[in-house]
Amino acid sequence: MGSKATARTSSAAGAQTVAKRPSVVGDLAQDVMGNQAVQTLVATSMLGPAGAVGVGVANNWDAIKEGASNWWDSANSQSDEWFALYKSKNNQDRLQMARDEYDQNKLDDIVRDLPLHQAKEQYQDELGEVLDRYQEWEMTRLSGKTPAQNAQTQGDFMHQEALVAAQESTGQDNPTAQQIEDAHEESVADQDYITEPETLEWDAMTQTERDSWTARGNAAFDSVLAEMATTHPELRYTRADLVLAFRQVEAYGAVAYTDGTQCFVGMDFVIATELDPAFAISTIVHEMEGHPEFDSGYSVTMDLYDAGAARMPGYTQPADGSPERDEEWNRYGYFESEIGALLREIPYDKPQNEMGADNPMGTTGDLLEMLLPNMVAGIAPELVQPLMEGLKNRFGIDPRITDAALAVFVAEVNRLTPATL
Repeated sequence: MGSKATARTSSAAGAQTVAKRPSVVGDLAQDVMGNQAVQTLVATSMLGPAGAVGVGVANNWDAIKEGASNWWDSANSQSDEWFALYKSKNNQDRLQMARDEYDQNKLDDIVRDLPLHQAKEQYQDELGEVLDRYQEWEMTRLSGKTPAQNAQTQGDFMHQEALVAAQESTGQDNPTAQQIEDAHEESVADQDYITEPETLEWDAMTQTERDSWTARGNAAFDSVLAEMATTHPELRYTRADLVLAFRQVEAYGAVAYTDGTQCFVGMDFVIATELDPAFAISTIVHEMEGHPEFDSGYSVTMDLYDAGAARMPGYTQPADGSPERDEEWNRYGYFESEIGALLREIPYDKPQNEMGADNPMGTTGDLLEMLLPNMVAGIAPELVQPLMEGLKNRFGIDPRITDAALAVFVAEVNRLTPATL
């Protein structure tokens, strides 16, 4: 949902606007140097006596790919031509165009072969749309059922869960339809991974304390941007991309959030940066790259919830923008974008620094351990496997998600959920 900002860790919602920055990536990254075997060959061949060179290659691989890719950018790929045509069509024709390619088992190659710079920038919105549909179609295919059958399965599951909860709360074997619906609404609202505090530390501060935090925040921005320029030059963010928003971030129960164009940070971000500027880079990537790249205003899980809830006796969908609708989004729409943003930040994730200090903003692994069990708990058991597998297949063809990040997702799904990938 676009009514809220997308936040890292304990608070989140959808953002649909996307920041466009100068092109820094291109074709060769995808076609040649993005090949894992080539990466390994180059890194290992340079790890002889001059081992630091090999480490430099590994640490700055994305920048190397991007620079080489721009040199190769004069040749347009088939994927470039396909997405250019897709972009020119209306919504109905886009859907049919993507579906035709999917039915011919060609859509995965079209997406996978899209040059990285175009995936990040030129066709970012269109790629998000195509990946949403690909994920949806993969889930449906893997379930062996029609979308209507999956919706009924989800609706029956939620109704049964609400019935049992209503029986327990009322002590009646046959609770009323309203009591069952009340139990459903309560279960949707009852989650502990998005915690908005009742009172704010910022509100209790003196102006002197607030001024001190502002000065610390500005210094933190200087240090993280300097660190980024040294260790990750492919990330071309500037001071204009970063905003101190102590009160609002705290109110969200988050460490940072984005409106799709800027990264708004709070006190935890500053504390982490003061420990080690490298701790904060992954959070910036999470907000500025991860959420805008994933979000297109659609969620497969939320769509499944809506279709299932519509089949529950007595259910009426709350109005968009209402607290009740936000609660539904928090319970069902939040996870996919947050997981996608976590995977996107993995190449920049730093759980611990060289002095042994832990990253106080948490790590990708910590957050997946919280997200995945909560996500599948609201899904009909027979749909968990196709849902997780469809999401995996989406990440597997997204040219912006690394093989290492995909491996983390697979391992954590296998460890934390009933699905096996």
